[in-house]
Amino acid sequence: MIFYKFLVIVYASLCFYLASKGMPAELAGFAVAGALALVFLNLEAFVEFSGAGFSAKLNNRIENIEKEIEPIKSKATEPDLQNKSSKEELSPDSEESISKDSLKVLDALIEGKYSWRTIKGLGISTKIPREDLEEILTELEAAELVTTSKAATGKTIWGATMRGHVTHAVEHAIYE
Repeated sequence: MIFYKFLVIVYASLCFYLASKGMPAELAGFAVAGALALVFLNLEAFVEFSGAGFSAKLNNRIENIEKEIEPIKSKATEPDLQNKSSKEELSPDSEESISKDSLKVLDALIEGKYSWRTIKGLGISTKIPREDLEEILTELEAAELVTTSKAATGKTIWGATMRGHVTHAVEHAIYE
């Protein structure tokens, strides 16, 4: 990081020097070359960039990072149930109710030691066969109760969203 700051200071100093010496052609060439060099220093952040007119489009890394930290943030945040005034409104027959197996999966994701779980780990925790578990996770993801990411090993991992945490708390209020 310090190296990049140093490069920017050197680049700005050279631009100022060329401008003060009245060398506009050299300044323009140096500015274009410097801008392209800065792009190549942080190439993974750009989805696309153009040539002489120089337009760049940044990657949506922030959205991806927010999606990946949501299960961790959700696990550390208390669910807000103030929209639900009584257990009678939360009957098991309501359209918000989920199946017992789906609730087992949410239990494993939310109450477990880890914020992110592999399908193998979920299968061991819930005792649900892998084929059924894949179907349940797909349904929970479609309902935005869980989200997926990739582990360092490349495997798909699953985590509960804030909506999943709230649904989990509501479902346990119904069954208690």
